[in-house]
Formats: sequence, structure tokens, C-alpha cells
Amino acid sequence: MPAPETVTVPTDAIVEAYAQLDSMVGVWVALADGTENGLSEACEIAAVRLMEAAFGEDCLRGDRADPIVVMAEARSAEATADFLDILGSRGVTYRSYARRVREAGTTAVPFEAAASEAADARGGQS
Repeated sequence: MPAPETVTVPTDAIVEAYAQLDSMVGVWVALADGTENGLSEACEIAAVRLMEAAFGEDCLRGDRADPIVVMAEARSAEATADFLDILGSRGVTYRSYARRVREAGTTAVPFEAAASEAADARGGQS
């Protein structure tokens, strides 16, 4: 069966897909110390093309108060924050593991114990 030329996709699915793609722009820039790079640019191009395909060419350059644009931008910022929080929380876990290895004087320290300790230090959040 050939693929259809057009499909119907719920608005919230488009917004979420845009948000996830656009969030990676912020993530890649953050990982590159604030510098845009090929990965961030590729994600941005894909995110913009998706929104333009769904809502028209000027949808992101037009009305900054358009409810869809507001929802997409807010969700993108949330997704970026979620991802960067996860990266940050893993840093705490690895620091805990490094401390445990040094204290034990061996690498036979279960990583899971460090992860659990780090989660306890964050108030139980993973």
C-alpha cells in the first residue's frame, strides 16, 4: 500500500513532536557551552519544518500570542528543562559512585547503591 500524500494528525501530537525536536536545540546548545552547532541546527530545522507543514509557513514568525505557538514554545521549554534536569541528576549519581569507589578502595561497588543514595539526596526524585 503506498503512503498517503496527506494525513490527519491531532494538534496536540504535532505540538508535542515539535516540542521534543525543539527541546533538543536547547540541549545541544547547552552541551556545547552555549554554542549553536550542527546538531542543534538540524533539530531546529526539523522542528520548524514540522510546524510549518502543519500550520503554515509563517506560523512561528507571525503572532507570538497564537495559542498553538504559545503551547508549543512552553512545552518545548518544559521538555528542555526535563532533559537537562535528568542530565544533572545523573551527574550527582556519578559523583556519589566515585566517592563510594574511593572510600571502598575497590571498583566492586554497586552502581545502583550510588543511584539510590543520589535519589535520597534529591528527596527521592529520580
